[in-house]
Amino acid sequence: MNTLANHTSCCANSTARPRSFWAKLGAMFAVNRQRRRLLDLDDHMLNDIGVSRSEALKESRQTPWNAPDHWRI
Repeated sequence: MNTLANHTSCCANSTARPRSFWAKLGAMFAVNRQRRRLLDLDDHMLNDIGVSRSEALKESRQTPWNAPDHWRI
């Protein structure tokens, strides 16, 4: 946790560089892959991460470019 806090504070002060087209495309593929993997989790695993089956289905139907800013690096 401490490492994450240090990383966040370190990066919060730096200016964001524009990402290349290929980096953005790769990020969209990663988001899409992660959303599909939600469907592979059983109800027990979803419960462990605090997501219901209906929330997982709803999230898996989102488009790859529709991701919250905090998901993007």
